[in-house]
Amino acid sequence: MSNFAWDAAILDLILAVLFAFLLIRIATSSDEYFRKPFYTLFVATGTYNILSVISYIPMSHFVYSSDKRVYSAAYGFNTLGVAGSTIGKSIITIHRYIVIKTAELVENNWSTTIVHLLLILQFGLSAIPATPIFYRIVEVEPPTYGHEFVNTYLSKLISKSFAVVMYISYIICNIVFTLLSHRQLNRLPSSMAKKAQRSMFIITSACSLSHLVKAVYQFTVVITGIFYLEELYKWMFKIYPLVNGLATYTAPVCLIYFSPKVRERMCFKCSRATVDVYDG
Repeated sequence: MSNFAWDAAILDLILAVLFAFLLIRIATSSDEYFRKPFYTLFVATGTYNILSVISYIPMSHFVYSSDKRVYSAAYGFNTLGVAGSTIGKSIITIHRYIVIKTAELVENNWSTTIVHLLLILQFGLSAIPATPIFYRIVEVEPPTYGHEFVNTYLSKLISKSFAVVMYISYIICNIVFTLLSHRQLNRLPSSMAKKAQRSMFIITSACSLSHLVKAVYQFTVVITGIFYLEELYKWMFKIYPLVNGLATYTAPVCLIYFSPKVRERMCFKCSRATVDVYDG
């Protein structure tokens, strides 16, 4: 592996650790401010993001010629992480629209039960494409050639079919709800609450649009795999770290920049006056 590849892997690890630190600081806070649906969803989705980053490193930087189980495990976790982050960012985008749409701009408009059910749904849907991959790892009996061929074919069919549906749904959902949120935000009268919501809309939009780039990328990868466009597939595989990095780290950077409370949790001292989320 080249020095550049190792440098990229080390940079990925450093950024992932910093992101994990942010998520841990938010999740362990005793402040009720961080118990809002947005932060719960942000922590859960960020965890899937980190999983996709960490699992990609053994997938792309190491070759396991004698035992494919390590690669398959990494691939399974990567699939779980990519799906979980995509579904989570869709939920976050929908939640922002619902907040802005209400006259009171109440952040806690979803009960704890609803949020927990959404987290279960997020995991359940994410597990659909990953389960066949993990199943192939834990098979007790060595499969016959025919059995292995069927398992591989079904695994790829489930994974690719789910990916196509998920990415098309994500692209449509996020474009629609981002535009609706923007229109609704412009209709609000000027106030401190509107200023706070504008900051949150920027954070959510940055999160949504950066992941939209990844969704289009992943959808293209699926298409190249279906039609065996090998050269294009190899090129897209090379730029994955850049696309995934954009989708993974845009949201935390924007959140730290716009939220004094988050900077405080990260022990950053900043004199810039910023408005946080309105506690309606």
